[in-house]
Amino acid sequence: MTHSSSPSVVVIGLDAAEVGLVERYMAEGAMPTLASLAARGLMCRLASVADAFAGAVWPSFLYGVHPGKHGYCGGYPIKPGTLDVDPADAGEDAYRPFYAETGDDPPRVVVLDVPKSHADEKARGAFLVAWGAHAARSAAASHPPELFAEVLREVGPYPIPLLAQEDDIHELSYYRDLHRLLLKGVEARQRLHRHFLAREPWDLFITVFGETHIVGHRFWHFMDEAHPWHKVNDPVELKSAIRSVYTAVDAAIADLVEQLRPDTTVLIVSSHGMKANYNALELLPRLLERFSGVERHMSQRPVFDRLLAGSALALRSLVPAAARARIKRGVSGPLRQRLRGAYLKAIWGWDRWPTMRAFCTPSEDNGYIRVNLRGREPDGLVEPGAEYEALLSELTSELLSLTDVETGRPVIASVLRPQEKYPGPAATRMPDLIAHWAPGTPIRGLRSARFGDVVAPTRVQHRSGDHRPTGFLVAAGPTVAPGARPKDAQLLDLAPTILSLLNRPIPPHLDGRILPEIAPERCEAR
Repeated sequence: MTHSSSPSVVVIGLDAAEVGLVERYMAEGAMPTLASLAARGLMCRLASVADAFAGAVWPSFLYGVHPGKHGYCGGYPIKPGTLDVDPADAGEDAYRPFYAETGDDPPRVVVLDVPKSHADEKARGAFLVAWGAHAARSAAASHPPELFAEVLREVGPYPIPLLAQEDDIHELSYYRDLHRLLLKGVEARQRLHRHFLAREPWDLFITVFGETHIVGHRFWHFMDEAHPWHKVNDPVELKSAIRSVYTAVDAAIADLVEQLRPDTTVLIVSSHGMKANYNALELLPRLLERFSGVERHMSQRPVFDRLLAGSALALRSLVPAAARARIKRGVSGPLRQRLRGAYLKAIWGWDRWPTMRAFCTPSEDNGYIRVNLRGREPDGLVEPGAEYEALLSELTSELLSLTDVETGRPVIASVLRPQEKYPGPAATRMPDLIAHWAPGTPIRGLRSARFGDVVAPTRVQHRSGDHRPTGFLVAAGPTVAPGARPKDAQLLDLAPTILSLLNRPIPPHLDGRILPEIAPERCEAR
């Protein structure tokens, strides 16, 4: 149901859906809905902030600004004024969603399960948070508050407990169950959409399929014959799991679109993509320890903090993965994130950071490097200015010179300074450098001409697929130019483009631009 006299826009997120796979499945007839929408509208690549922080893509979409401004800079950022990390909580951000910043007549919205969002009690509409979102930042919630109970009663619970897909289990029975539950998750979202489409009037309807994200992380090796985890005799249904989930999502999109007014603008958005997961996340902290010459020393951390981190590491080592998974099913998503944070701190050598010039902070994808900077860190060792810049240059050169111990190939493709690319009041929470792993082949160990070989057993890897920064956009509607190919389109362009489609004022603080191929009548509105 929509307002009969006003424009309406539907945004359907395919979280971390890989554009190369989507295009293949469209061509093969496995995703006919997306193929049809693209044929009568447009399809293009979409750049995002995932070159720095994959976890920041949906907050950046919702707030219409980059992470240096909105403050969400990954799952385990540095707490200001400390040398500690803690999962960022929803509701801490400096901005409100873009649709709530439009003056006296904000659009009426339905926002369903956008990852890392929270229920904005001041906005106009219905909000569902952490019902079945991937890697939620907050506990399950809704606005109005009674809405969540209504969803559980009328639609039912999401079939996969939050973060259960991150269990480091690799038995075929686990993958079979997860595949089955992901397909049930798509069916549940279809019921959710029907419930809200009929529930109340809206101008803007936003929903995100998290299943495309999960299936890429956990099932990539079944599809990718070059992946070292791939086995020729793996079950056929697991080798085609990604395709089957993408196909199910396409069918659910068809069901949603069939219920819309013909003049509704439909935007299909993939915030970022997916690729084979080849990294050396556990090895990079060891290299930085050699760089700083502090492989062994007496910890300066408080006893309780050291016990918590050490206990998390010991518990993970002693308790079988299946038993840990059963225990975690009774723990809320945010608490699970905090427990995982304690474990990752132990793996990343958090107790050594106070005596290091530069150290790695926990990450699930890229290598995050933080300088122990005087005036920013509590007991900083590196002077701002020339010493800081020289250290960044030295580290960048060292990172780019690293090779794999077996193949001799470079292991770092590029090094980003995120505080320069995404400046703002929250930039100091970011790493000083982000190392992007070279794609193509697994990394067996790091070889440095200065510090020798760094090789250690892997403990944190449970994903065979991981993020890449490129997403895509499919758009169809009355103002969309058929066959157009927007140049340099970015995820941040969606907020002003959507507001333009809704004939709402565009706040001047938004970072993106209106895409004229989608909203041409207001391309000069700013």
